[in-house]
Amino acid sequence: MQQIRELGKPIALLAVLSIAVGGINVPASAGNSNSPSNNTSSPKASPSAQPKPAPSATVSAGTLVGQCRAAKRSIFIYSQPNTTSKSVRTLAAGEQVTLADNGSAGFIAISLPAPGFVEAKDLTACGGKTPNPNPTPTPTTSGNGCRLVADKDKIGLKVRSQPNTSSTVNGGVAYGTTVTLKTDPPEYSKDNDGRSWVEITAPLSGWVAYGYPGTKATNLVACP
Repeated sequence: MQQIRELGKPIALLAVLSIAVGGINVPASAGNSNSPSNNTSSPKASPSAQPKPAPSATVSAGTLVGQCRAAKRSIFIYSQPNTTSKSVRTLAAGEQVTLADNGSAGFIAISLPAPGFVEAKDLTACGGKTPNPNPTPTPTTSGNGCRLVADKDKIGLKVRSQPNTSSTVNGGVAYGTTVTLKTDPPEYSKDNDGRSWVEITAPLSGWVAYGYPGTKATNLVACP
């Protein structure tokens, strides 16, 4: 009996080990066949179901380049976008220009009739004529007190509020146009530089530089 009892111990232990090992070696498929978590993989969305990005909107800014404008009054074309820069020439009232940019800080660039800058507030819509890059002076006689602008540089004259170069610029008169003197013969006013000025009433009121006394060169001559 003792021997059988001793043999029974290994037999019983072996049985226990067999059960334990058998519990570990459960097939994975059998253990997971009923697991819902393994059957819930998300289906891939079809390409047609994917949201399409909204098309980007391209906004093109409008441009004034190449457009026509006309001078509201007699004005200057400046070399830079300010009234203290050199005057390129004058524009007569109604004379047309071709714009060269969209403008900035009150000034706008032009390409015709001469490259430069003008004040945007002095321009208006065109009347249908094409700007002439080489305008021909067309002097006319306006009666008593008539004078023709004939400055040697052919850029016209600034019309100032007072007979000196530091006073306000009222506008300008183009080369080849006519002005009307306030008095005829004119009453000259000389500034500190010795320059003579005369007062005009048309096409706008103010003072224009006549020239230097004792010289033959003057900015105004008698109308034909």
